[in-house]
Amino acid sequence: ENKAFLIGSIDTQTKSSFLSNAKLFVLPSHNENFGIVYAESLICKTPVIASLKTPWQVVESNECGLWVENSIESTANAMAKLLKQDCHRLGENGYRYIKNNLTWKAVGQIFDEKLSDIMR
Repeated sequence: ENKAFLIGSIDTQTKSSFLSNAKLFVLPSHNENFGIVYAESLICKTPVIASLKTPWQVVESNECGLWVENSIESTANAMAKLLKQDCHRLGENGYRYIKNNLTWKAVGQIFDEKLSDIMR
């Protein structure tokens, strides 16, 4: 009870500071289409726990979080598991993933490749 709390809405600058100081970011969801806040957390070097119904399975392959079933038990187990790991290393991995894969240049290149495939 004393270690988790709901914060409500915050502005962009406060959000960056908040995420940078968090041990983990957890967003249980049944249907995020992308969930920009996962990327925001990773760029702030905060490991994430994402639900299976989101497109964030890459957090596991890049060792910057877990992709789990959206249940209380799975989420709680994932939180306990990550908190036993080196969150600094996980955070660095997440930051590196975002910097290498989700810049405008990287996204533009993916878009260009997909468009080229369609036009053939």
